[in-house]
Amino acid sequence: MKVLVILNGDVSLENLKRLVEEHDKVIAADGAVAKALGIGVTPDYVVGDMDSADDETLKKLEEQGTEIVRAARESELTDAEISVRKALEIGAYEITMTGTSGGRVDHTFANFGLLMNPEISVPIHICEDNFEAFVVRDKEVFDSVPGRTISLIPLAIEVKDIWTDGLKWNYMGHSLHIGTSRGLSNEVVASPVEIAIGSGALLVIHYREKLH
Repeated sequence: MKVLVILNGDVSLENLKRLVEEHDKVIAADGAVAKALGIGVTPDYVVGDMDSADDETLKKLEEQGTEIVRAARESELTDAEISVRKALEIGAYEITMTGTSGGRVDHTFANFGLLMNPEISVPIHICEDNFEAFVVRDKEVFDSVPGRTISLIPLAIEVKDIWTDGLKWNYMGHSLHIGTSRGLSNEVVASPVEIAIGSGALLVIHYREKLH
């Protein structure tokens, strides 16, 4: 089951509609329920402490069959993490998050951190209006378009034995150390793109256009 988690950050209605069509279930985190309803989608679940969701709206959704998962206001977990854990609970084999960035940089970092959470056993992708992000732990092959910008960011002290194909500056067994900017602003020259690593974890940020 592919599950979409909608967070209350920035996301266009066009992108949201496309993502909903590509997934089997939709989870809205707290106030993000308004985004789902804004495109005529009734989420299967609304998850969070409900400090941003309208009580009347939640009541109507519950009557229509939406499951409301209420978290304690003093929960140590963010609504995003609670939503991802709910996705796992209902049997997700792939999770996409959107609306991950907005006003609070700490929440944005925490959302990206979920890609590396060792307790989450299925792939998580972040899919926003102008980029997608995911973590490579072994090998990933994905479609792209020549000219797009792609950045590789090490998430371990050292990511070893990096091999790529389809990039302007390919890696052929090289390493990247955490804190370096060497992997930023590469360019796709052929599709599909292949990225493989020997050890560590590599964050891939794949933009939908060429950046200058």
